[in-house]
Amino acid sequence: MGGSKIINIADPVNPQDAMTMNTANNTVAGIPRLWVSGVHKSTVWEYYSSANVSSGNVVFNLTDDGTSSGNAVFTNVYLESLNLISYSSTSQYQFNNPIISGNKKTLTVTVMTLGTVILGVIQFISAANGVTVYMQIKGD
Repeated sequence: MGGSKIINIADPVNPQDAMTMNTANNTVAGIPRLWVSGVHKSTVWEYYSSANVSSGNVVFNLTDDGTSSGNAVFTNVYLESLNLISYSSTSQYQFNNPIISGNKKTLTVTVMTLGTVILGVIQFISAANGVTVYMQIKGD
């Protein structure tokens, strides 16, 4: 369309009407939604990434290019929506202390693996370097 905009269209009524941004943000199935403390966050989007453990931590760059120098994709990040997983047939992992940087560009998580059990007490140790962790989080 050469940079031209279609503006001031009405919300759709009939099946062949054009969809407005308002309709897309509020009614389209599959767009992630979130309620935080009873408040509907209608502009929430999901972010998926993977990263490898280094020195017992995994760092995710919540940026438009996935690097630490990229632009933050969220103004608000909702830790309530954080999902972390690491696949292993031999190890079990525990994820601790998720920290969002002040500029909302990085999420750092401590990754522990099950060590030995001594007198019924579970010992966790830092996960090995290179373990891949997959992350999903929501923000707006």
